[in-house]
Amino acid sequence: MAKPKSGPKKSQEEIDKEWEDLSESDPVMTVSAHGPSYGAHTMARVRTGEVGGEWMIDVSSTSGDDAFEAQVEDLARKTAWHPTDAWRGVYSTPKGVADLVKVVDTWVSPQGHAGDYQTAHQVPIERMLRAWQDGDKPPADVFVVYTTTSNVFSVGFDIYTRKRDENRIRDYLEAKGVGSADMTAPTTARARKPLRE
Repeated sequence: MAKPKSGPKKSQEEIDKEWEDLSESDPVMTVSAHGPSYGAHTMARVRTGEVGGEWMIDVSSTSGDDAFEAQVEDLARKTAWHPTDAWRGVYSTPKGVADLVKVVDTWVSPQGHAGDYQTAHQVPIERMLRAWQDGDKPPADVFVVYTTTSNVFSVGFDIYTRKRDENRIRDYLEAKGVGSADMTAPTTARARKPLRE
């Protein structure tokens, strides 16, 4: 999301107006945290735009946790727009930042759009998210990242966890039915589970 500095020097009044416009713009990225360390509604919204001739990232969070907000900002700085043609595209998040690693990289269609359109890969993800909303928690902290796409009927959907928890979260996601097509390649060796007899 980082853009080069550009444009002439602006007055403080112009910069204040740009910040106001940025804080009122639609989020480019929303991050929600789930797990033992986080409450039910820990989230951050990220907005980007040019302020005073510099590309800025605005993170607003419900957490009050500086470490969480710093991770979100680091993630946002490494996220980039990838056009698929002249007017369409998606935001692509990094494989990992600091001590976080991406374990799920997919997309979802929000309920209520296009006649409640769903694809098969979304059903286990939706069930898992509903369970989290109802108080179920994953065995370790996870960060769900929703990114804007040019398609109003879909959003990017990624899940990050700490490197030390990667295998445990992968096992948890597989048990919840999240398919291998939605998961990233493991960054560490994993012990394979024995086949059922």
